[in-house]
Amino acid sequence: MAFGFVVSKFDLFLQITAHRPVQNGALGLALVAGGVIIMGLATWQYHRNYYRIQRGETLEDMKFSLLTGFILVAIGIAVFVYLLGTSGS
Repeated sequence: MAFGFVVSKFDLFLQITAHRPVQNGALGLALVAGGVIIMGLATWQYHRNYYRIQRGETLEDMKFSLLTGFILVAIGIAVFVYLLGTSGS
């Protein structure tokens, strides 16, 4: 979510200072929306697992959590590589 906010605000900053044409900021909005969805799913999973532990039940498979983590790491690596490639220009 924070990264989406930064992307949106930096785009606005560039529009003001460099007189770039106005863009819709879809990337920043998508990142914020993705962050909200992931936080909601994480909260839901936390409460579900908390009550399972309280009742002495076994926890279900954590494949979704691992998949989400790997996707976020991949996005972070992609952004890092992109920034490395564009930092010299």
